[in-house]
Amino acid sequence: MPRARPKPGKATAADLAIAATAAADVARPWLLYLLECGGGKLYAGISPDVEARFAAHCAGSGARFTRANRPLRILAAARFPSRAAAAVAEYQLKQLARPEKLQWAQAHRWPADARHASNVEAA
Repeated sequence: MPRARPKPGKATAADLAIAATAAADVARPWLLYLLECGGGKLYAGISPDVEARFAAHCAGSGARFTRANRPLRILAAARFPSRAAAAVAEYQLKQLARPEKLQWAQAHRWPADARHASNVEAA
């Protein structure tokens, strides 16, 4: 039996879920962060709440990398308007050599007003 199509102008549950996710993404900026981990290693990630994500990493419920290399501190964070923009910047940061990552960290030190900054980092 063919699936019934929604009437024009009527939103489906899936449409509403997608719209809610998009609205939440716009309403809450995302941050790209850099952690200093055990053994002098660096870890980059994205989150709308860096402090909560850092706590998750410290508790062992974060990324596999931070379970093996315990995070010591948040080095830096930069604000982005969306998850997509933060993910692109994360990829670009991960492509850099360690000295360049540390330069990026110097320019985006934590704690800073990254959570409340009105200017948005360009990717």
